[in-house]
Amino acid sequence: MMEFEEFFRHVSDHAPFPWQCSLARQLSTGCSLAVTVPTGLGKSAVIDAAVWAALAGGWRRIVFVVDRRLVVDEVHERALRIEAALRDKPELAVLHDKLGELQVVRLRGGLFGDDDWVLYPERLSIVLSTVDQVGSRLLGRGYGVSPRRWPLHAGFFSSRTLIVVDEAHLSSPFLHTLDTLRRSGADMTVLPMSATLHDKGENRLGLTAADHAHPLIAQRLGAHKFARLVAAADDDTRFSRQALVEAGTLGLGQAGRKLAIIVNRVATARSIHEALKKAGERSILLIGRSRNVDRERLLQGYLPELRSGRDRQADERPLCVVATQTVEVGADFDFDGIVSECASLSALRQRLGRLDRLGELGESRVVILHRSGKKADPVYGTEGHEAWEWLQRVAQDGVVDLGLAALDATLALNPAPFEKPAAVSTLLPAHLHLLAQSGPYAPRVEIAPWLHGPQRRQVDVTLVWRADLDEVAEDKWCECLAAMPPMRGESLDMPLPIVRRWMQGAARADETLSDMESSAAEEEGSRAPGDAWRMVRWRGPDDSQLVDLAEIRPGDTLVLPASRGGCDEWGWAPESREAVPDRAEDCRFALEGGRRATTLLLRLTPERISQYDDATKGLAGAVSAVRQARLELDASLEEDRDSAEVQWGETLAGLRAQISDSRNEWLQKFGRDYSLQFYPAGLLLRGSGVEEEEGILETGVAVPLAIHHADVARWTQALSGAHDDAGHLIAAAALHDKGKEEARMQVMLHGDVLAAAAGPILAKSAQRTPADRKAAYFASGLPRGFRHELASLLYANPQDALVRHLVGSHHGYGRPWFQPCADARADGAAMAVLGSGWVGQFGDQLAKYGLWGLAQREWLLRAADARASIEEAEGAKPCAR
Repeated sequence: MMEFEEFFRHVSDHAPFPWQCSLARQLSTGCSLAVTVPTGLGKSAVIDAAVWAALAGGWRRIVFVVDRRLVVDEVHERALRIEAALRDKPELAVLHDKLGELQVVRLRGGLFGDDDWVLYPERLSIVLSTVDQVGSRLLGRGYGVSPRRWPLHAGFFSSRTLIVVDEAHLSSPFLHTLDTLRRSGADMTVLPMSATLHDKGENRLGLTAADHAHPLIAQRLGAHKFARLVAAADDDTRFSRQALVEAGTLGLGQAGRKLAIIVNRVATARSIHEALKKAGERSILLIGRSRNVDRERLLQGYLPELRSGRDRQADERPLCVVATQTVEVGADFDFDGIVSECASLSALRQRLGRLDRLGELGESRVVILHRSGKKADPVYGTEGHEAWEWLQRVAQDGVVDLGLAALDATLALNPAPFEKPAAVSTLLPAHLHLLAQSGPYAPRVEIAPWLHGPQRRQVDVTLVWRADLDEVAEDKWCECLAAMPPMRGESLDMPLPIVRRWMQGAARADETLSDMESSAAEEEGSRAPGDAWRMVRWRGPDDSQLVDLAEIRPGDTLVLPASRGGCDEWGWAPESREAVPDRAEDCRFALEGGRRATTLLLRLTPERISQYDDATKGLAGAVSAVRQARLELDASLEEDRDSAEVQWGETLAGLRAQISDSRNEWLQKFGRDYSLQFYPAGLLLRGSGVEEEEGILETGVAVPLAIHHADVARWTQALSGAHDDAGHLIAAAALHDKGKEEARMQVMLHGDVLAAAAGPILAKSAQRTPADRKAAYFASGLPRGFRHELASLLYANPQDALVRHLVGSHHGYGRPWFQPCADARADGAAMAVLGSGWVGQFGDQLAKYGLWGLAQREWLLRAADARASIEEAEGAKPCAR
């Protein structure tokens, strides 16, 4: 096997540090350890080490977790670089063949249907995420995930997984829970990383003599970072003014200077940024509470002049970055000077890791401002005040050197103030039994204490803004969203209490808002809804509803009309009443590589067309003509029908011709394989692809049942490999959809009684649009609540208990609950009721395999089912090894 040093050189074009080599070797043996290397010394290379160590046959999922809202993710960029090197460099071809395909996932929140990566068990996956997102999925309650998909995510994250917890001292409750899960059967290894771990019992990997002798490490360790301590005003207005004055002492506005002002709260950051704009200074605002699509647009233009290793030019345009804690972790920024609000000492050390990051300047300056009137901060409690008192004690004439080596020397003589770890909550076996229940009627379980401790905290909801909701009545909102489902890139995660206060009209709804995941919550106050506040709780096309303020729950995805405001180009903006730009198409047409063939969708309404580009503006008239012709056709009398149909056909042909001739980049992606669908706000251009409805993947391609069963069995064999229960999985795959033989279901799939009678027996329908499928469902007479999974058990009657469970649960129902069928005499309906024995059988399987073992088996079958469906939609392709 290629040595790690050689692998690292091929990926990064330079040699690794000694500690990085030691980490790779230890990981390859499967040993448990913790990394205590200081910031700025290449900790993101843990990803390189983990990928190389995976060659030894260990984990297939590498999950990097941090308790921060990130704006720039250095680890994500590094993971993409590894993926590109393995794919493109001939020298790494042998390693690529052995590792297989690699996928990189950024998981900053959950949205229904935006999680295709979970369908690829065979890929080596690198996932960059947060405590809430990873923890909720491991506990079977994935935030923002459809309850029917909870087992998929639990299986994915608990199977041959390495979980790296960065800045682990911030996440002691999460580490405690991970240890409980590991001892309870989850197949994972945990690697904490922090220079200030509270637990002294870990097998620790820090810097060795060889590291200290390395010239680059010596340069970074030896660089001086002189911090001047300044007492500041309490209130935001005067504090912001003072921060700008101190930035002036560091060269604000001078050519070549790249400065940062880092504060503890979003409101303070906005105040300073607005003041810089009024003063004419070149400035950007970085807060973690922003939409991915906006953040990436912003950083595309600014990151090259901020990242470490850049060529500093004295005549460059100056720039000031105003930020929150979001730049403390994962951001490869290199500032020439920093003004920082005082925080805990560990947070200050992280912030200073972005100052002269590579030690190239040798000497730099920072100003630390402390709000002197209060001993407790809403974000850091008393830890900021205690850090301030410690800094004053060790300072000389109000200045202290906080360079890496200098600070270590100071700490050796003056121990750091104690930062109390968060209290932990322990999972008990009874909790695991509750968490194992998912799908319909699953018990509600508050999981936040196991992720962040028993203290109150700000649990998030996910916000999405859509412009077309402003164009239709409320009762059409769910239909609009079903036509164009939300995607992760257009969403913004916000603490539920702050969203409630904003909707209730609080003047400053984010006064305590920070970018720390585990910050404590304020009292939520009244839950009385404002008269005007209505929104959609999105859980997928078949499970969404209008709700008001009082009905919001933790983890909800809430879709609002764009006219509500609350977000601008920088992120969360509670005082803004400007319409929020609708970014749905931007996200759908910019999916990261490795995704399945998600359906291409483009909304064609006069309002949306005007916002795309000049190449689409000419479509507005044609779209209006088509809508008008359709209305006239629907309202025409019998004697005028022929004329109306001619007019309809001519206007539709005219629109299609303009679409074909358009130079718009998005329209050109459709080619000629698309359909035009009416939805409440206008027209929808729908390409080919795969969609999920009622837990079933719809492809628009008719597939006979025998072929689908064979395809799923083949994929199950490919994905399960040497799994102990591979035979049971394959047996379940070969009969899982047998219940679709039910006569009414065949009428629905064929769309016609005569076609169903003529055969063949179908597993998949050729109907392309949700409207067509809904019409076929109502025409078939199939009763509401009919589950073909239960009919499969009735028709095939498998005797093996695991096979029965896998067949019954392969769409996320039956764990252990099913929704009742409207026709109690329908085939299989009797199994959905209490007393049928199904609940007891589920309990037996749970006792035998455990929460994660059972979820892993379901995951493999459901992934195989989905992969076969995707293959059938795209045309025959060989399955994975």
